[in-house]
Amino acid sequence: MGQVFSLRARRMLGWILTGLFIFLGTTAWSPIAFSQIPTLPQSNASQLPIGVTRQGLLEATDVKLGGEKVLRIASPAVFNRNQLGNQIPVEVRAHQIEADLNEILKSNRSSALDAFGERSMPLDPDTLQVFSETLNRQPVLFVKDAGLAAPRVLLTVTDTDAQYYSTTKEILAARWQKILENKLKQALELRKPGAFRQQFNEAVKILIATIAASIFLLVILKVLESRKKALDQYQASQTVPPESSDVALVNKAVPEHKLQLLEILRQQFSSQLSIQWRLQIIGLLRWLVFWGIVFIWVAGIAATLYQFPQTRPFAPGVVSTPILILVAWFITDLVNRLVGLAIDQLFKNWERNTLTIENFQRRPQRLTTTVSALKGLITVLIYFFGIIWVLQTLNMAPTSILAFGTLIALAVSFGVQNVIKDLVNGLLILIEDQYAVGDLIIIGSASGVVENINLRVTQLRGDDGRLVTVPNSLVGQVDNLTRIWSRSDFLVEVAYNTDVDKALAIVQQEAKQLASDPVWDPFILEVGEVFGVEKIAFTGITIRIWIKTLPLKQFVVARELRRRLKIAFDLQGIQIGGSQQVSLRLPES
Repeated sequence: MGQVFSLRARRMLGWILTGLFIFLGTTAWSPIAFSQIPTLPQSNASQLPIGVTRQGLLEATDVKLGGEKVLRIASPAVFNRNQLGNQIPVEVRAHQIEADLNEILKSNRSSALDAFGERSMPLDPDTLQVFSETLNRQPVLFVKDAGLAAPRVLLTVTDTDAQYYSTTKEILAARWQKILENKLKQALELRKPGAFRQQFNEAVKILIATIAASIFLLVILKVLESRKKALDQYQASQTVPPESSDVALVNKAVPEHKLQLLEILRQQFSSQLSIQWRLQIIGLLRWLVFWGIVFIWVAGIAATLYQFPQTRPFAPGVVSTPILILVAWFITDLVNRLVGLAIDQLFKNWERNTLTIENFQRRPQRLTTTVSALKGLITVLIYFFGIIWVLQTLNMAPTSILAFGTLIALAVSFGVQNVIKDLVNGLLILIEDQYAVGDLIIIGSASGVVENINLRVTQLRGDDGRLVTVPNSLVGQVDNLTRIWSRSDFLVEVAYNTDVDKALAIVQQEAKQLASDPVWDPFILEVGEVFGVEKIAFTGITIRIWIKTLPLKQFVVARELRRRLKIAFDLQGIQIGGSQQVSLRLPES
């Protein structure tokens, strides 16, 4: 059952990775494919400004007053803004209307000069009126008040506006007349001397609410932090090192006891994974609380700016872009974390169902190596598409720029073929489980303990402390000395004239005593798999014995056996093999 699940899990993982590569490749190559289709020539002059939309031969944009949308006007489409001629782009018209509206509000100052150089009085929201008159067959909207020396022109309702709304100019003018009158009266009410105190009080309330909500979330964050520390301590107390006596007990268990021991190991492994899962959930909750605090302060700042009419026009510009970036960052990071949790859960089920007596020691290594590499790949893809989305939303990465970037990426790809080979070979290393973090391996002339492995490189720590970095594309034949178990190929040479049976008995006796020693018993799995005389030469007799040990324990076991054999040989008078010296005495003449 475990092997079948392992096969299904590997196939599922392969399909997931294949889908990701296909999706990335399709996204990268689509601009090139579409660029082969003949289209109208595009340039920066034909790109629409921010806020402008085009419908057929019409372009429309919003007119804002105090940062709020008031009207949406239309103008004939301008296909080349570098050569306007007699055309007036809709954004220019909207800017002029906004300037006229703001000039009306600026006139609401006592003893101030208006745009015509005349001294004006404060405007009264109760007497201000917006009316319409027809000039040159076009409805024109005016504003009048006792504080104005003469009515002011606000805007002209054009045929294009009526066509955009599918109505007549007179009906649209009446509609806009009511809207502009209400908006101007509201703006004047907000600018009265007594309104500032109310706006200031509302801003203080918003600030107090923001601080209170932040303190509440900080308390929750503190509780989650203490819970995380408690789980970390519990996990550390429950962790059983590989060199414990349970390891040797499992490996030396008789067949009828192996099923019981395997069930115990699965329960322990599931318990460890459950703690890790809870830690990840707590990490996700802490991350959400942190982002909650960030969004509360951003919303508080936006609401405070929106309270005052003087700062209200700047509120969207000051807050919209940071909010967009924060929202994109939040969504991208949230997706990345949720995908990470899903990957952890997938591998948790995979490892639990494929756990056996022979490979249980290797599971944490393989889980750490594979999951970290897969998460790294998916994180890069998720953040790549998140950045592209933000750039497109900010109108900073149109399709033409993406297509040009794709061509550059295609040209660069020819120079990074080795990197692609590294990634492919690294993926195969992880899928085939050739080695994992903590294994002692030999790759060509490099050897050492695997300290880090990803899709790009493998890093080995040598005996002298050197960190050797090997690109995965150069990984050919790999000698793994610590996969599941290790072996000490022990050789000792005694003198040629030694009693061979006596020497064999001493070696066998010392090896068995070492295996039965309580200190060394957890490290030794089997003694004497191969035992006997390996070679006879003029230098002496070579005796070989194999000792099966836990991974990475073959060296310490061999060193201890040499120490014990030196003591035993000295007690029995057995000499170590070496070069034989023969003395010849010539007869006297």
